[in-house]
Amino acid sequence: MLTVSTFFSYSIFHILHTLQLMWESGRSSVALHGRLIPHWQAKDTLLAPPTSKEEKMMK
Repeated sequence: MLTVSTFFSYSIFHILHTLQLMWESGRSSVALHGRLIPHWQAKDTLLAPPTSKEEKMMK
């Protein structure tokens, strides 16, 4: 059974890991395309290629 502290530790680790992925991709917060998405989808979004609309916004 997960304790509250374990849950928070995992959440913090996951956030840091997501930030690291964003930093390494060189796209910073733009990688999220300005959308608030659940943390479990963040990794998929970072790895997915941006749509043409999103590419125009980034330029």
